[in-house]
Amino acid sequence: MVLQAVKPSYVKSKFTSAVLESPEFIQSTNSCLKFSFKLSGNSNITLSVFGVIDGNDVNEGVIHKRLLWRVITHYSSSKMWTPTEVDVGSDVRRLHFTSSYDEGNVYSMGLDNVTIVPGPCLGKWCTRM
Repeated sequence: MVLQAVKPSYVKSKFTSAVLESPEFIQSTNSCLKFSFKLSGNSNITLSVFGVIDGNDVNEGVIHKRLLWRVITHYSSSKMWTPTEVDVGSDVRRLHFTSSYDEGNVYSMGLDNVTIVPGPCLGKWCTRM
């Protein structure tokens, strides 16, 4: 399954963002988030992954997030898929994938093969912040 977000050329807003939120999950050890992404267009595009951490008081409207990974492009991006692995702490209960852009007319972002597996990331695409 592929998640796609596209900004049509007729949308004239200066800055726009979108958030994809995972369902809540419980884990007792650190895990590895694996996914592939692609960014394309003539925009300044940012794709971030935040971990929503344990201890949030949703009833009070307080959500604590920790930046786990981010990529920023300032040029015409590649249309190729980029595999990525990100370590996720045991206190993370949900994931927020956030994309934003602030210039340009055409923008496309895709996510695919999103999985989370127990244990640390060990692959060649592992990113640690």
